[in-house]
Amino acid sequence: METVLAKWGNSLGVRIPKGMAADAGLDAGDAVSITQSAEGIVIKKAQPKPQYRLADLVSQITDENRHEATEWGDPMGREIW
Repeated sequence: METVLAKWGNSLGVRIPKGMAADAGLDAGDAVSITQSAEGIVIKKAQPKPQYRLADLVSQITDENRHEATEWGDPMGREIW
């Protein structure tokens, strides 16, 4: 399929036909990732960023992966330790 690029501020915009967007699982407002390759530009639906909960992260601390305290030296400037 061919389409025409449109000027959008200092950038260029491309319209994705409704059927093609639906087939790709895209909707208005979705985040996409854009990469450039030797063949051209690839637009994909962005992968959601993982959501971390502090309790889940802390629960993964074990004696094997826990490190010793680090000595950072005396406070400098207005640092308070």
